[in-house]
Amino acid sequence: MRRSQPAGAIRTLVAMPAYNEEAYIAKTIVGAQQHADKVLVVDDGSEDETARIAEALGAIVLRHEVNRGYGAALQTIFDTARSLDVEELVIIDADGQHNPEDVPKLLAELRRGNDVVFWGEACASCGAEVSEIADGFGAYGQRAIETIRLGGNGVSVGTEILSQVRDLVVAGVSSGKTANDGPRYSGKRIAVVIPAYNEGLVIGSVILQAQQHADHVIVVDDGSTDRTAAIARLAGADVIRFEKNGGKAKAMMAGFSRARDLGYEAVVTLDGDGQHDPNEIPVVAAPIFAGKAGLVIGSRFLDIKADIPKYRIAGQKVLNGFTNLSTDGGFVTTDSQSGFRALGRQALENLTFSSEGYNIESDMIAHFALLGLAMTEVPISVSYDVPNKHKKNPVSHGFGVLARIVGLIGYRRPLLSFGIPGVFVTLFGIGAEIHVFSEFYRSGAFHYIVFTGGFAALILGLMLVTSGLILNSLVMITKGSSKEYTL
Repeated sequence: MRRSQPAGAIRTLVAMPAYNEEAYIAKTIVGAQQHADKVLVVDDGSEDETARIAEALGAIVLRHEVNRGYGAALQTIFDTARSLDVEELVIIDADGQHNPEDVPKLLAELRRGNDVVFWGEACASCGAEVSEIADGFGAYGQRAIETIRLGGNGVSVGTEILSQVRDLVVAGVSSGKTANDGPRYSGKRIAVVIPAYNEGLVIGSVILQAQQHADHVIVVDDGSTDRTAAIARLAGADVIRFEKNGGKAKAMMAGFSRARDLGYEAVVTLDGDGQHDPNEIPVVAAPIFAGKAGLVIGSRFLDIKADIPKYRIAGQKVLNGFTNLSTDGGFVTTDSQSGFRALGRQALENLTFSSEGYNIESDMIAHFALLGLAMTEVPISVSYDVPNKHKKNPVSHGFGVLARIVGLIGYRRPLLSFGIPGVFVTLFGIGAEIHVFSEFYRSGAFHYIVFTGGFAALILGLMLVTSGLILNSLVMITKGSSKEYTL
């Protein structure tokens, strides 16, 4: 048996036996970490990426080289809890059937003086039916941890646990759930689109959390070389797979097209690397369903909750400034590069622009501003503590997006990009010529180099101003002829 990392004495340990649970393990671990000092995963001889995902998320991983059965995994959990001098042990299945958010309910009951707390209404009185669920989701105090010694044969584990805690104080917690816990948006249907490239470590968790707030989750695997697509399918997502990496813009457009064809009223898109919190999907989608906007951008900078690197903030301000120039005053954004956003049906029907790679976020804003679509922003949180932090070098990524935005400004606002620089170049040329002739009349010396440079600047400046005026006229004519298509 292999251990991934040492651990000292801890108070609260959440542990889970796992066998080929790569699609669900991330969600369970991340949820459990909110309520425990440490998370323990006993990988019972999995043949997939279960152990690697658990290690990447910071869990203590104990691995059986071969599958030894559920009972043996539980035996390893109790043995480890004893060796770590754990005060409170919560055991939860790794397959996603239990909600880690219910861990505090178990712990609260345990801290009322109980030695064992089982989950489920059948446990409320701890009758005969308790054996059916005793081995799935429960909490154990120190007396129970010291008492329970499993045979590890995988047979009747629940019965074996009950027989050993018969003399201890046992309680149960009811789930208290209603019949319908699905997403509700006043009868409107919502899809989530997740572009993903080599996100096998976290994609399962992102999907499972998104499913709590959406009717349909679409994952676009953009030529991944890992098990992203396979894990996404196991987690229940609708998967579109490209054999070759085509860039984020192509992936998102494919996802939008699928959602549009399926008739969804709104689409929320978020990154597949785990930086965005899927639980904020209702917040991002709310202005769409309220009829206040056709595009909603989740902004990291409206209410900064995370420790955002300074270089990101500086680069984002530059990109925001140029993006806002490209909208011609139609919209001012604080987070032009956010991948967490929502689109209404009108926006989905008007994705008539071309884009490449990571330029799609800025291109989308500029396109909808031109069409007059209402846009707004809502605050979101972000986490940069994820396994795959950068797909591209941040500097080259930033300059690539900036170059695209500058080109877009030149197309949309030619007076700004041609006319104004042309005026300054023209004034420089005039100043240089004045200086040359002033010196000639004062001293008789004629500066040929300055004269030539000034004359060239004068000609270039006049050409830029003229080009800006001509292009601006064409833009105005184009805008006038396309007003009937404005949203």
